Amino acid sequence: MSGATRTPRSFIVSSIALVLAAVGVTFEPADAQIPDSFTNLRFYPEGISRADLIGNMRRFSFALGVRCQYCHAGGDGVSFEGVDFAADDKPEKGRARYMLEMTREINSTLLASVPDRRTPNVGVECRTCHRGISRPEMIDDVLRWRIADEGVEAAVAHYRQLREESYGGWSYDFGEWVINDLADEYSERPEVAVALMRMNVGFHPDSPTAWATLGGAEAGADNRDGAIAAYRRALELSPDNPQILRLLRELGVDP
Repeated sequence: MSGATRTPRSFIVSSIALVLAAVGVTFEPADAQIPDSFTNLRFYPEGISRADLIGNMRRFSFALGVRCQYCHAGGDGVSFEGVDFAADDKPEKGRARYMLEMTREINSTLLASVPDRRTPNVGVECRTCHRGISRPEMIDDVLRWRIADEGVEAAVAHYRQLREESYGGWSYDFGEWVINDLADEYSERPEVAVALMRMNVGFHPDSPTAWATLGGAEAGADNRDGAIAAYRRALELSPDNPQILRLLRELGVDP
């Protein structure tokens, strides 16, 4: 484009390497143990250049927060020595091919058919879903599985750990609404909803919605005093809120 300044490819590759190093994903020099030609390419064309293929692999590593050996067999997990890039031994490599085909279909066919699409086009990449983690799981999915397998206290502890490790990053949404909605899902298991919301108001103490949701969970657990206390706090944060006033009156409290 006229007047546009293109960033040198070498600078982009160096920047990616620096970011990967910062998150614990490191690479040996590009010439170390990486072959000059490639076999068993299923998705990329046989004529793809070495630099382009390596660049794509590095973007995958950044998007998933993993090393090359996550998909490729052999080696010590750190260096490229002993890695068999052509082998299909690991199921992760097969899944990666499916994901590449899916991404190409979305970008080239589905999104291409969207009317009045913006230019430059917004497309789907690995990082769109993975957000720096190997499995593109949302935080509420992670908690559902942990609740099912180990109980809500383990789920709460895991959430706190993930928040401490990842808050401010791009991997998980630690906003209040995720937990509010998740607690609503467990209305038939009020002990779960209460534990989730007691945690949530600790992280969002100035949210009337979080306190009101806790009040509903406490009421569902037949903890009238706890429900009243939570609703009163919600009312302090949102005075004259008609919904909160109604909930208090239903508990026999004159606000």
